Amino acid sequence: MNNKRYFLFLIFIFLISGCVSKSKYEELKKENERLKAQIEELKFGPQKMFNEAKALLEEKKLDESLKKMNLLFQKHPDKKVDSKYKKLYSSIKSKIKQRDKRLEIKKKNLKRRLNKYINVKYDEMQQVTWYETKRNTYKKINDYQRFMVEPYIGKNDNGSKFLRIRTRYIDERSDYHDTKWIFYQKVQLLGDNGTNIYIITEYPEKKSDNDSYGLTEWSDNLLNADLFLKLAESKIIKAKFYGKYSYEFKLNRNQLNAIKEIAEKYKNL
Repeated sequence: MNNKRYFLFLIFIFLISGCVSKSKYEELKKENERLKAQIEELKFGPQKMFNEAKALLEEKKLDESLKKMNLLFQKHPDKKVDSKYKKLYSSIKSKIKQRDKRLEIKKKNLKRRLNKYINVKYDEMQQVTWYETKRNTYKKINDYQRFMVEPYIGKNDNGSKFLRIRTRYIDERSDYHDTKWIFYQKVQLLGDNGTNIYIITEYPEKKSDNDSYGLTEWSDNLLNADLFLKLAESKIIKAKFYGKYSYEFKLNRNQLNAIKEIAEKYKNL
């Protein structure tokens, strides 16, 4: 009998404990929901999101600002009719429209400029379209010595494209004994943004000739596209021809523009 009573007592204690545990669970669950709601409000409250969108607009991060406002309206649809929110949204949309219009004009002007200064020629035998500058890419060092730096593009019929560069040295003194070979074997291009390109100009790409008009050394080499595109962002580019004699000079306006235009054409092909 005592054992039976003890057993019933244990069942009673167990049931009470279960009720307490269940009650505690419900309490913790409600507290968790309350905290989640607070976190949601802190993270996605309309005023907070409004302030973030406004700050992004002031930083001229227009697309991010618009994205923030779209998310705000998604989470708080009632704010779509609020004048404060509508005004900011309209301002963002207006600035994006103005920016896109400027970019479109800039794109059209660039296209006209590239068409003006870049010649397009198709080689049926090689099945390559060549894009070459129409600019004079020689730099005069003095009355008789000139250096060429001229990049150009090739695009295969399969769509792949590549960059090449022509370099050339000319000494136009008519008297052979006065002319000066430099026998250049390497050309360095250094941009003011730190981009450095070395072009190895050795046989068979490198050639030379001498006639009654003076002497010429020239080379035609592949270019690393990534490095070239970075170089083209420079405002000033220096060149150095390394050989028996070395010559260093700053690219003139035509040479610099040719590099920038070929780079833009390459990106837009």
